[in-house]
Amino acid sequence: MYRLYPFNDRLFCSNRFMVSDQPINIFGDGLHQAQVDVQTSFIIDARSSYNPTDEIKIVIQPSERSDLIEVINQGDGIWMVYYIPYEIGEMQMMVYLAEKPVNKYPFKINVFDRNQVNVSNLNDGYINQLVRFNIDTIKAGIGQLEVFVQDGQVLCNALSYGTSQFDVSFLPRQCGLHKIDIRFNGLAIPGSPFSCHIKDLEQVIVSNHLTNIHIGHPASFDICNQSLSFDINITAPSSRSVSFQRSQLNTNKTRIDYMLNEIGLHRVDVRSSRKMEIYGSPFILQSYDTNRIIVSEIPRFIIFNQLAEFTIDALKAGEGQLEVAINNGQVPNRVKPLGKSKFHFTFLPTSNNLHKLSIKFNGHDIPGFPKECQVITSDDIKIHGPGLNQVLLGAQTWFTIDAAQGASSNSDVTIFSPQGESINPSALLTIAGLRVDWTPTEIGTYRIHVKLNGKIILASPFYAKCYDPKRVIVTPITNDSAIGKPTKFRIDASMAGEGSLEISVNYSGQNIPNDINPIGKSCYEVQFLPQKAVIHHCNILFNGELVPGSPFPVNVMENQRVIAMGKGLGSIPINIPTSFTVVTQNDDVGKLKCSIKGPNDHLISCITTKIDPNRYEVTYTPDRVGEFRIDVLHDDIPIDGSPFTSQSYDINKIKTFDFPPSTTVGTPTSFIIDATDSGAGNLEIAISRDGKNIPNYVQNEGGARFRVNFLPDKPCAHYVRIKLNGIHIHGSPFICNVFSSELTFENYEYAPINKRTSLVIKPKTHSMFNPNIQVEIVTPSGKKFKSKVEKLAAKLYTIGFVPTEIGDHEIRFYHDEEKKLIITKLNCQIYDISKLRVSDLPLAVTHQPCKFTINTTEVGNGLLSVKIKQNGNKLTHEQTRISKSVYEISFIPETSDECSIQITFNGETNIRTLTVPVRTDCEQVRVSPISSGIVGQPITFTVDVADINLLSIAIIETQSGRIVSHTMTSRSNDKKHYEISFLPNIARQHTVTITYDEKLISTYHVDICNVNRIRVSSITDGFVDIPSIFSVDTHGAGEGHLEVTISDGRRTLPAELKSVQARKFDIAFIPENRGVHSIVIAFNGTPIEGSPFLMNVHDRSSSDKSISENKDEDEEAEDVEEKDDEDEGEEDDGDHEFLIGGQLEGTKVGEVAWLICESTLTDIYEDFNLFVIDPDEIVIKHTRIQDSGARWRIEFEPVKAGIYSLQTDLDDSQLVLASMDILPLEYERNAYGERIVHPNVPNFISINCKGDDMKVQLRCSNGDEFPIDIEKDISEWKIYFTLTDIDYYQLSVTTDSNEQLFDIHCVAEEIDILRNGGVEDITRIIVDQSKMIAEDVNVIVKDPLAHTIPAAFYRNLNKDLVIEYIPVRTEVHEVFIRTQNNLLDICPIRVMAFRAKNTFDPVLRVQVKEVLEHTFQGVVDNDNKLDITITDPFDKPIPFKHAKNENGELKISLSPVRVGTHWIRITNDESDSFALLPIFAFDDDYVPLSPVATPAPNDKLLLNQNTSNDGISDSSSSQRELPVITEVTENSSSISIARKQQQQQPLIEKENITQVTPNGRSESPILADEPLPKIEVLDVTDLIDPGVRITSKFTLKDPDDKFKIVIYDANEEKIPCKIEYLPDGRKSISYEPLIIGSVKIHVLKGTESISGSPLIVHAFDPSSIQIMNFPTKVYQNKTHSFLIDPTLAGKGSLKIIIKDPDNRSLPITVQKQSNHQIVVQFEPIVSGLHSISILFNRISVLETTLQVFTENVDELSVGKPARLPETEQRGRSIYSKHELILFAQQQEKSHGLQSFPSKSIETPVPPKDSSIIEECNQVSTKKEDLHQSKTQHTQLTDTEIQRFQLLKEKFDRGEPIDIVFDPRRYPFKIVLQRAYPVVNDDVHLIIDLPHVVYVNITKDTMKIPLQAARRNDDKFLLKFRPTFEGDYLIILKNYMGQPMLGTIFVFFIR
Repeated sequence: MYRLYPFNDRLFCSNRFMVSDQPINIFGDGLHQAQVDVQTSFIIDARSSYNPTDEIKIVIQPSERSDLIEVINQGDGIWMVYYIPYEIGEMQMMVYLAEKPVNKYPFKINVFDRNQVNVSNLNDGYINQLVRFNIDTIKAGIGQLEVFVQDGQVLCNALSYGTSQFDVSFLPRQCGLHKIDIRFNGLAIPGSPFSCHIKDLEQVIVSNHLTNIHIGHPASFDICNQSLSFDINITAPSSRSVSFQRSQLNTNKTRIDYMLNEIGLHRVDVRSSRKMEIYGSPFILQSYDTNRIIVSEIPRFIIFNQLAEFTIDALKAGEGQLEVAINNGQVPNRVKPLGKSKFHFTFLPTSNNLHKLSIKFNGHDIPGFPKECQVITSDDIKIHGPGLNQVLLGAQTWFTIDAAQGASSNSDVTIFSPQGESINPSALLTIAGLRVDWTPTEIGTYRIHVKLNGKIILASPFYAKCYDPKRVIVTPITNDSAIGKPTKFRIDASMAGEGSLEISVNYSGQNIPNDINPIGKSCYEVQFLPQKAVIHHCNILFNGELVPGSPFPVNVMENQRVIAMGKGLGSIPINIPTSFTVVTQNDDVGKLKCSIKGPNDHLISCITTKIDPNRYEVTYTPDRVGEFRIDVLHDDIPIDGSPFTSQSYDINKIKTFDFPPSTTVGTPTSFIIDATDSGAGNLEIAISRDGKNIPNYVQNEGGARFRVNFLPDKPCAHYVRIKLNGIHIHGSPFICNVFSSELTFENYEYAPINKRTSLVIKPKTHSMFNPNIQVEIVTPSGKKFKSKVEKLAAKLYTIGFVPTEIGDHEIRFYHDEEKKLIITKLNCQIYDISKLRVSDLPLAVTHQPCKFTINTTEVGNGLLSVKIKQNGNKLTHEQTRISKSVYEISFIPETSDECSIQITFNGETNIRTLTVPVRTDCEQVRVSPISSGIVGQPITFTVDVADINLLSIAIIETQSGRIVSHTMTSRSNDKKHYEISFLPNIARQHTVTITYDEKLISTYHVDICNVNRIRVSSITDGFVDIPSIFSVDTHGAGEGHLEVTISDGRRTLPAELKSVQARKFDIAFIPENRGVHSIVIAFNGTPIEGSPFLMNVHDRSSSDKSISENKDEDEEAEDVEEKDDEDEGEEDDGDHEFLIGGQLEGTKVGEVAWLICESTLTDIYEDFNLFVIDPDEIVIKHTRIQDSGARWRIEFEPVKAGIYSLQTDLDDSQLVLASMDILPLEYERNAYGERIVHPNVPNFISINCKGDDMKVQLRCSNGDEFPIDIEKDISEWKIYFTLTDIDYYQLSVTTDSNEQLFDIHCVAEEIDILRNGGVEDITRIIVDQSKMIAEDVNVIVKDPLAHTIPAAFYRNLNKDLVIEYIPVRTEVHEVFIRTQNNLLDICPIRVMAFRAKNTFDPVLRVQVKEVLEHTFQGVVDNDNKLDITITDPFDKPIPFKHAKNENGELKISLSPVRVGTHWIRITNDESDSFALLPIFAFDDDYVPLSPVATPAPNDKLLLNQNTSNDGISDSSSSQRELPVITEVTENSSSISIARKQQQQQPLIEKENITQVTPNGRSESPILADEPLPKIEVLDVTDLIDPGVRITSKFTLKDPDDKFKIVIYDANEEKIPCKIEYLPDGRKSISYEPLIIGSVKIHVLKGTESISGSPLIVHAFDPSSIQIMNFPTKVYQNKTHSFLIDPTLAGKGSLKIIIKDPDNRSLPITVQKQSNHQIVVQFEPIVSGLHSISILFNRISVLETTLQVFTENVDELSVGKPARLPETEQRGRSIYSKHELILFAQQQEKSHGLQSFPSKSIETPVPPKDSSIIEECNQVSTKKEDLHQSKTQHTQLTDTEIQRFQLLKEKFDRGEPIDIVFDPRRYPFKIVLQRAYPVVNDDVHLIIDLPHVVYVNITKDTMKIPLQAARRNDDKFLLKFRPTFEGDYLIILKNYMGQPMLGTIFVFFIR
């Protein structure tokens, strides 16, 4: 594209003038420029100063011009001015209103003539050679010249060589037709677009006529070249050459004429004499022959309303497209593939008109077609009976002729055999008519001719096909089959006649699939895959009768084989990891190999992971589109099915062209889909409007290019959804706005936010515009506002509005104010380009790809366009959609000049142009990402550079240009890795520029915020149910996001944030409970100063009293009136109808009963409180489900007949929402079918009826009858129908004048997103993947006490987020979802956990990778007939074990590895019984455990309100099940307890209130009839289970210091406690238990215990856990085990983690013995150092982390060569201290030194547990063995021995040997067992630093395991055990993941 600007541009906008102090607007193109001899116009808007007597006068200068001017008064102060200019040049115009000039200076109008633009010297060109032509505009006037080549895709240049004369040139890169569009002042000049043919001097071009060719028909194609000779060869399928003739059409074009005589693929080779590549060669021709299509005989006469059928056999005709149309497609037909290109067609004649059948193959009519069929009625004669259809050989058959008025006796019947012989049947006149009996004697088709009164009836002749099932020959299987091995047998039906063959294979009554493969001449090969080692039976029926030998048995044996399965073997998307599973033999010991080759035979890397002993998972990532070959070998033998073939596809390669953004009703509309480069797959296209699909027709335009046609039938938005393999393509769903045919709309698709948008309406020429049109605009948040239609001129109207929300706005046009009739709906996408985010642009290198990303998440929907230029030339780029709103842009710079990037969104250009510096060298300078920061906190990033002397870094405060100082620290010894840190002190954007070798490398923009500048005001006391509002001012805080969280101590309250002015917001919320509310305000995730703020909320009674006193009578009357209006509105909104689902006649006992509410009761993810009452007025269990349409569905299982009601609470009363009558179990139904169905889904209804006089109709809501299909049987009628519209229908069944009506509702099908089954059942939430763009997702679920409970969350196959948890308490649970540390906008999701009196058993729960055992009581499987499968959330089977207990009952053990719901399915093949049991698997790594086991108040009351003291278990019992996971918590929880509600008490020892004395004795309980003391409220937080000899702390609210705390341990001994008074009126109580068991915390007021006291927690001791029988040596691929005894540790949860040298978790097996000891088994799969961590209640057991070295049994142990002690590195001895001591001891022994006592040669060990001593002894023994081997080769001198002895003495005394360890240089405390850190000694770190959240310790890039324990609120104790000497790196990070200032710390281990 090229633009020329011969004159200065003017700003085309409306002009605003003041006349009599009133504004007047004059606008239109006619004010600035005009075309000669073309009428143009402009508009004068003077409505603000309109006077009916005013007139507009136009004066043109110079006045001698004869321009025609017409002024039209539109009324209301609007004038249209039309004029036609006749001369080129400048015309001046003055406008007068009421004789007063509107404009001070005349308008200057440029008049031009595009017809005078002359184009010359435009000729055809060649590739890579400039094409030049001339353009002369000297006679056209002044204007803007634009030249576009190929729509701007080819760059062009223009040089001026004279006045208004230009030389234009462009460089074509491709051959073919190039279009040149030339415009002058925006108008195309005559002849535009011009055409220019570009040719290739060297390339031969073959025309695209090489397609499907009919044999015997002449065909041709053309070859274009430039003086090149070429050879042509056409090869037939038989490898014979096809002759052709060559004719020269001109010097550049040759025509090849040929004729094909064979059916199949022909190869056309075109070769050049220069051996250059011919594009597309070799070409493939597909030939076909319509003469070889066989169509069965179609009768000339067909019967009205009876199916007509025929078959088409196209097997020998070749490949092609078969088209069958009846009456040009007006009569529908159905087709059924019969295999081997044979099809069965049926159609139903529903009119008496002539039916014309057309059959085409590849667009050609087949011989004999089209054919006409006459339709006759059955009123004149009826002929029926079995003898007219299929007849059995040798069996007598019959048919009856029933003629009107008893004329049957005048019938004459003649039957001709297949050989043409005449058969005379016997006839007998009966009451039903003339019965004709006859017997077929040969196989074939018999013709039956019937005459009536000497004339052949219209339907004659009839055709009866004779068959004989005895002539079907079956070749059974001779050998035994095996499980999973394909088994085949053959069937020959060539001699049996025509008929249908039915084949079934089953075992134990269960059918298994089989495949039928026709092999020709009515012979078939049947294949099936045995699934079980039992006898399989093969049943074969021919026309419903058994063939000889059927059924025959097949013996299936066990087969040990290796199979592969999974998605990775099918269709797979590129660049996404995929996998498949290989299952080997049991206890497999073989080797598995996998090789994957992609297109062009390039190897693809794959990772093979062993999941369990006989299961592997192979993961690979396809990198391009094409076919991948997968070879899997086991012990070098290919497994079954190997090699496998998978097809990859790229969803981003599908392109759409010519998609219409808008159209009108009734206008045929089409667009093109190009899937040429996307790869193989299933392309789905659906077009819908108003939730209903409309028909579309797809045409193949060659290759993978399709044209989609549809006909809009309604004025509304039509959605086009395009999927490839079930995945939406980029941009899907597309929106096409369909307008009313009477109106056209412009400028509505996209609009920017906060700017006035005008929509233009133009009625059609002959249509009348309705002035009463009402316009309503609906925003994304649901807000509605009106807009007014304004008339601008005749046939020109506009609508204006200013959008304030981003998203889809719906513009509705109603016929009048009543809004009953909608004219049309438009969708306008509002966007905000200022929220477009571009990643930091990297440094670009010439001729190398450069990539950056653009994020449009917050911008809105629209079209993104990117233009990249270098030196003014446009660079090509690739734009890839990574996710829904993230795009990756890739381009390649051609020179070293900087590149400019211009980004447009919906045609609007971003404010600034981005620049990317380009370097020519390949110097690699890597800069880590720089995150945003906070004033006063350091910002750190890293730089990797080859030469630091060439690097320059500058940090500048962007607005002021001030330079900010920074520091640079080397991170390694090679001086290539550096850490840069700077401290911002102002909340503004900072710019970081990095220069290398005096060249700009990259520029980063860092946003800085200052939370201290945020001001909060107007937080005052509030009242319950009265809105409270406060303000937050973020001026001066910088860029960022504001978060406000308001909590009343029980739950988080919803708050509304409203922007009142720039950077100032009003926060509003409604308190629900009295008490102190906490308001947490954070900016960019950082709490502001003073947060959390506290707010006291009082009861509403005091507020109402004060308000009522201040109100006057008028306000009270107004309030009453408003309340009445609200009540009326509530009545309207409360009209919700529940539709009853299930069977037509009703739901019976034992079936699932369900109801659905079509209207919206709540918002998405907002729970709805209701309950189900049975006939006995008992609340029963139910499940409520919300779908994506916000509809609610209620399900329950009735156990008795009667009326069930669905109710909800309303103002302390119950409101009945729906009632449902449940039928008894013995009720017998006559009609079977569903009451609620979905559109476009086939439906079936069965009605028991033994007569033919029943009438069935299906009526729509408007009374129209809906077509249905009916099949009649002896005792059953079957009704088939498919509803297309969402509506209410009625099924009418009339029998003996009795009509039964059944209601049928057709509702839209939606996806379930919320499932709530109540307490002890699984609650499931599904969040659409479009809301979860980021991959890092964290989910927290809090119960009513604000404690975090275990939850499982994962992504399903659609990438949606699935959240599952099991509530154990009633009331509201809250779900928080965070992505990239930001809370999702739909959170918190509040779900009500409810109970019922009649509940089911709780769902089984298990921690992942732990063993769950479950016994099915009463289930006995003595004959092994039960089929058991267990699947994970992805329906993949998992391994399990099943056994029998002592009573013979079934017991199942499993260990899930995935979180989520697993299912146990048990089936019995003989009795058809079925059992389904869910299992909830979770991972407690997501949440820390807390031992507080306080049941919810309401739960306790519902379970047992009269619980006696005897029912309370002993909480201090030491025999407990492991793992014991009670309650989990994330933050400190708060418990408020009042005595007046017994259900609001925590767990206590006795139900009665007792008075506690210090020695633990209790006095008499308070009697019920005694006066109650004053109610006391107990507020306790942070109460957790304490560890023995570990300080535990909790807080108690006691501002008046009236409570006393007394704590007793399990031995009733008093535990000392320390009390600290906090500023907020709370006490902090610290205590430290010394023994294991229950701890009772008594809260006394005076000498009396208050309500809720004592509080009970349980002390535990991790150090009491014993580890036994730990293996001394561990070998690779060998199973090892050890014992853990936790019986003395107390109550808690045990976790075992074993990690290999790559820090990957090792699968383990955990079993619990009868003595409560734990057996742990593991099998290392790699050699190297393994670490074993054991945690109890998340606190590490002191003996761990254990570390053991795994050896490979195949490698021989070789001792290390001796090292000279004089050799030192970096001032340190290269020997470890253990090596030095043991080495010296061995030398002493070898020299006979006996002066030391024997105990001196033992390594001193500090007092520890026996397990630690055992571990150290094992290490010592191993070292001794190692160094004994050394002494056999090396002898030391006496001097060396004395030196070693000196070292040993220093070592024993704890003195340093060669260096002194100084802990003062570290910012944390270090606790060591010696004076310096050594190998295999624990190192303790006490972290007491603010903002430290993450601690990492690495050694040579290997992560070191850490154990953590909290000492108190402010300190953490970390421990690790080094196993190698050298430098360990300690890194401290803050909550944002940024390293703290001063890190990394180097920690040396000796």
